[in-house]
Parts: sequence; C-alpha cells; structure tokens
Amino acid sequence: MSEKTANKARELFSDQLFGSGAHAIAVDKVNIEGQETFALIAMVPPSHKRKLPTAVSVTVGKKQLSVPVVVRKTEPFKPE
Repeated sequence: MSEKTANKARELFSDQLFGSGAHAIAVDKVNIEGQETFALIAMVPPSHKRKLPTAVSVTVGKKQLSVPVVVRKTEPFKPE
C-alpha cells in the first residue's frame, strides 16, 4: 500500500472514523503479517468500545484497493 493511497483513504473515511469514536486519524507505516505497508491509524480513547473497520476500500484508477485500519488507544490531545 502506498502512502498516497493511504492518504486518499484518510480523506475519504476520516469523517466516518471520527463518527465512530476516533479522536485523531493518521497515516503511518506499519508491519502487518510480516509486510511493511502504509495504513490508517485511528486513535481512540482507552475506554472506547465501538468496533472500527479493519480496512477501508479505495478506488485508484480502475483498481479497488484495501487500506488497513489500525486502532490505537490513546488519550486525546489536550493543548496546554
């Protein structure tokens, strides 16, 4: 998965992920089953219980690509 494709997925699906309880969405390189790839990182509060998708689909040209979604439990950022 390219970083460009993962960023496209972030543009398309961030509202949906925010609506499901994420307080931040990032794109980062991750290791999934021994493969390095880019993924959406959905940051949720430690108390979060709702299920988020494990992947989202993005169309690039004529190809339908699946972008992984990784959930990380973190406290929301609080400006000082």
